[in-house]
Amino acid sequence: MHFSVNIKPRMCQMAFAHLEFNHVACVNKALHLDESELGGYRLTVEKEKPQREN
Repeated sequence: MHFSVNIKPRMCQMAFAHLEFNHVACVNKALHLDESELGGYRLTVEKEKPQREN
C-alpha cells in the first residue's frame, strides 16, 4: 500500500513535490512539516486528494 503526500512552497507557484510512502508513520512525519519554513519559503504539506472520476 502506498500513501501519498504533496508538498509545495507558498508564494512559489512553480515548485511542487509529490511523495509516496510505504508506511503511514512516514506520512504523519511529513505532515508535521506543514507550515514549516525551508529556504525562506513556508511549506504546505497535505495528503493527496483522491482523484475525481468523470
